[in-house]
Amino acid sequence: MFNESRQNQPAWLNAQCPREGRYVVGPLLGRGGMGNVHEAWDVILCRTVALKVLKDIEPPALIRFMHEAQIHARVVHPNICRIYDVDNHEGALRVAMQLVHGDNLEHSRRDLSLMELVTVMALVAQAVHVVHRLNLVHRDLKPSNILLERSADGVWVPYVCDFGLAMALDEPALTFSHGILGTPAYMAPEQFRGDRERIGAATDVYALGGTLHFALTGRPPSGPTGSSSAHTPADPPIPRDLRTIIARCLQEDPELRYPTANALAEDLWRFRAGDPIRASHPRGIGRAGRMGRKVLGQARSFLPAAGAALLVLAAWLAYQGHLRTVARQQMTMAQQAVLEAAAAAANLGRERMLPAHDLRPTYARLRSQLEREQSLAAILDPPWQDQVRYALGVTAYLTGDFPDAQAELERAWTAGFQGPEAACLLAEAAIAGAARSEQAAQFDTGLEAAGPGTAAVRAGALLGPNLGPGRPADEYGSALAAFLAKDYLRAASASRACRAAAPWNAGAAVLESASLAALARQDLRSANLAGARSRFGEAMAAARGALAQSDQALCHAYFQAARGLAALDRERGSLALPWLGELQTASDRALLLDPEDPALQDDWLGFRWLRAMRLLDLGQDPQADLDDARMFLDTRAREPLTPALRADRMLVYWLAARRDFGRGSDPGPALTQALKSAGHTPFLFRDYLVEVHNFQARVDASRGVDPRPALAPALEQLAPRLEKGAPWSLRESLAGSWLIRGEWETTHGLDGNASILNALILAETARQQNPASASAYALEGLAQVLELQAAPGRRRELLPMARERLRLSQERGFGGMDQILLKQALLRQEKNAPS
Repeated sequence: MFNESRQNQPAWLNAQCPREGRYVVGPLLGRGGMGNVHEAWDVILCRTVALKVLKDIEPPALIRFMHEAQIHARVVHPNICRIYDVDNHEGALRVAMQLVHGDNLEHSRRDLSLMELVTVMALVAQAVHVVHRLNLVHRDLKPSNILLERSADGVWVPYVCDFGLAMALDEPALTFSHGILGTPAYMAPEQFRGDRERIGAATDVYALGGTLHFALTGRPPSGPTGSSSAHTPADPPIPRDLRTIIARCLQEDPELRYPTANALAEDLWRFRAGDPIRASHPRGIGRAGRMGRKVLGQARSFLPAAGAALLVLAAWLAYQGHLRTVARQQMTMAQQAVLEAAAAAANLGRERMLPAHDLRPTYARLRSQLEREQSLAAILDPPWQDQVRYALGVTAYLTGDFPDAQAELERAWTAGFQGPEAACLLAEAAIAGAARSEQAAQFDTGLEAAGPGTAAVRAGALLGPNLGPGRPADEYGSALAAFLAKDYLRAASASRACRAAAPWNAGAAVLESASLAALARQDLRSANLAGARSRFGEAMAAARGALAQSDQALCHAYFQAARGLAALDRERGSLALPWLGELQTASDRALLLDPEDPALQDDWLGFRWLRAMRLLDLGQDPQADLDDARMFLDTRAREPLTPALRADRMLVYWLAARRDFGRGSDPGPALTQALKSAGHTPFLFRDYLVEVHNFQARVDASRGVDPRPALAPALEQLAPRLEKGAPWSLRESLAGSWLIRGEWETTHGLDGNASILNALILAETARQQNPASASAYALEGLAQVLELQAAPGRRRELLPMARERLRLSQERGFGGMDQILLKQALLRQEKNAPS
């Protein structure tokens, strides 16, 4: 990186060296996570620079790179590595920096004397103080980020570098929603807890104390509250005043550390000059010390008793020392667990951004880590157990165990692990857990939740205080709060804003897609089919990046939106089989991420039964798709099945029964399998359980068996939903149920007028809700044909009405089986018309 006095051309510079724009590129200095660093010659300003070249950079790394450059460029100080220029040369981003001819403190510490190390750290602290005065926090101070260079007179000159994690306190955080960034060994407690509200100058002071500890001992600190000042016999001796300085820096409470980095620098300069430092041990002499002084004072007057008192005091101090040792060990284990959980979250986040690959080894490691954390929590005392609870919550969330994650995170929250990022993680767990609970409740009852559940309300209450006036802007937290409150429009808007500021935030993409899909389902309920189609398309676009990554949640969000759009197109008769084939292929690839993930299994099966349904609509044979789906259910899906997989199983076997029935085969075995896992599906396009019961009733009627018992569950259990504003799709299905019942009654000498009237009312109501529905018109026509059969004298009135309903149905497109049945019924009426 570069000493300003060195302006001579480097020895390597010659005509054969490649020139890229204003820079002649020289030897490779090192390789980094985002690109390579070369020594280079600036031909315009005639100086040597370190040129970091970034090629094929992913969007998240690009944002971080530009963020680092912008933050770094704001700081000018002789002990901070300068940034000169950022440009784009033939598609490759580059940053030109000061070239420092030397290694970092981590590798060079043995070359420095004690006083040289103290001088270096004092200069670094003064430089960091300048950073803080610009309202910035470095957040990644450590020995490897301090470069050292000898000046012409042999003096060591330090340079602080790598502002990749620097944070502007007056700007929104550029971090993942629940990521904990930094180097664990040098992170202050508030940093590894993700408590952004408490991150400030004292956070860097903690890291400076840890760096000083490493410079003097060769090992990082072991924990806060001054415990790192203790050293083993193998460590070099540390002067008492330096131990006190380190202990002051490493206090757990930021308010007990040096108030500024400059105050730390001043004490280091005092030590170097041989003057008394201003810092005492952060906690003073303590209770034991005060007791010892009191006893010694009394011993001057009572010498005979002093010996015995001192023996008692020595024993008591030894016991207290043992307790402190145990507490220090527990604290270290607890903090290590938290750091490991944070590292696991960061590693999984990075892995999910890679091209599609098998994630099962990663999840196996996470489950092993979860078991270790559970064992650790069982042996620790309550104060440190609470920290492990936070680690347990993070790891459980990563493994997909959302109820346990929420429980552990709530316990950790109560114990003090609070702040916007912890609240966001808890909200994410609550959202995922609530989605599963709501789906299970809908499957059992057919009723959709009217408002957010208890867990969602509780999580939203924790988010609220962290998003109030005076807090840093947090669009992701706002999006989560809106989603928990079922304000999906606001959730989608806030998620989109979050993605614009942080494109790497996959959680925001998932939330935006889920919010838009929820809005699409609301449009479906209100029969705004054009709006629903548009929303589903937007939801797919929000999650489209999933197809190039390994993020299961993002993949599932994409496929859920795609399945909603496909189901809507199928209802309209416009579902294209080639597009459905593309979705099948994409779901095949996604399933490779984790073949045992129930959500991805649901996606895979969903496209199979949708294709089978469409093929039946077109009069084609869906056997291949149904066989694949049944084989998958038998060999890949594990009991107990989730509600979504139970719904898939019901639909696959129902469609198989329909195929068998249409070909004159016995549908009974497949229908029996469908009814084994039967449940309501309001989370899909329709509540298909009604359709299954209707099909069972038609089969019974074709065999001469009274179909009314098969219809009773749907007609009786779902009656309350009709009074509470049922969707048009359910009214259509139940109209079909009443028609089957009315037809049986009419053809068997029973009074079917009540059943026919119920069917007609439901069909008319569905048509009024959704005037574009071809099925609603066809159902009205079928009801009129049944009226004609019950009252032949009304033929001249009812037959034209039924024909008109068929015409209107055909005008609106695909009307499914109802349209086909109306055509057949009218043909029979014409055939049997009196001459």
